[in-house]
Amino acid sequence: MSKPLMINTLMTPSWKCVVVALVLASTAAVAGEAIAPAWYQYENTHFTIYSDAPEEEVRMLIEDLENFRAAVYQFGDDRVPEGSGKTRVIIFRSEDEFARTVKNDRVRAYTVGIGELPHIVMPSGSASPWSQVTLRHEYVHVLQGYRGDHLPAWYFEGLAEFLSGVRFRHENTEFVVGKPTGRTKRRSLFVEWSELLADDFSFEQLESVEQASSAYFQAGLLVAYLHVGLESATDDRLDAYLTRVAEGENSKNAFEAVFAESADSMGARVYRRRNRLIKARAFPFRPGESDQHFVRSAVAAESIRNLLRDLMPEHR
Repeated sequence: MSKPLMINTLMTPSWKCVVVALVLASTAAVAGEAIAPAWYQYENTHFTIYSDAPEEEVRMLIEDLENFRAAVYQFGDDRVPEGSGKTRVIIFRSEDEFARTVKNDRVRAYTVGIGELPHIVMPSGSASPWSQVTLRHEYVHVLQGYRGDHLPAWYFEGLAEFLSGVRFRHENTEFVVGKPTGRTKRRSLFVEWSELLADDFSFEQLESVEQASSAYFQAGLLVAYLHVGLESATDDRLDAYLTRVAEGENSKNAFEAVFAESADSMGARVYRRRNRLIKARAFPFRPGESDQHFVRSAVAAESIRNLLRDLMPEHR
């Protein structure tokens, strides 16, 4: 079965920019229809979540998200800046209701900036493991948005793929990075590695969900190799590559100059030997830094109408 395609709706890596296109195809219908009263707010130190999905499903998703946030904070430097508002998450019970908020029926989740706050919007998907990965993936985009870095598309999405594969073990005292997310991949649908790294590459313009899923896998594989590959340390070279791209150099040229290897050569080699070249790494997890005290409270239908209205382009 094909895994859902995750597309961040931004045209740049920063959700603070004006969001385009993939938001609310049927805004009038969403705003005008009565909202079922069974919407609830779940809130902790870092998130405010609104959902009409069953409480058990919501808690499975948001408790995993909070653990993931804590792990990402412990793994690297990306985090929500001090003093920022809480990230908002909107989780629809109904796939159809979620689908009304996007024009592309392949989109399974998106991140959008409203005012100074990032909003992650998605259906619950019965709180499947893939729904958890989807929510993690979008949260990485939230962190990337706060940084505001100019990143090539393959790295922007590949980093979210790489990080969202985090595994917790030993009663959440340890987490592992470098495991794949389980995304569906078909070698016959791979894009050329050099095409993946091109400045004008877009996941959204690929021909099918399956091809896009395979391209996400490719991007995540390259990022995993560059972060936790077993060969010579590449962190300095990765930083050098990203710096050159941010300064306006052609992505493929910068890649070859820094790594002394074409994207086609590296990609084929890493894919062929991925089980030997990429080994997951374990890090101690400090569960005390994860705030699992989510307070649940009912939300008035009018407040939900206003919340959904705020997603409309004319209200941003």
